Amino acid sequence: MTFDPDDKALRSRELVEESHWRYAVLFSVLIRPVLNAYSFAI
Repeated sequence: MTFDPDDKALRSRELVEESHWRYAVLFSVLIRPVLNAYSFAI
């Protein structure tokens, strides 16, 4: 088994992008009711 730093960096970068995507979805799901409540408050 050879150690390829580029491959490891690529894999970690994909993992980071995947987690960012998950956080973006979670954030949009959480913020939508807040925005709806805020628009109703106005």
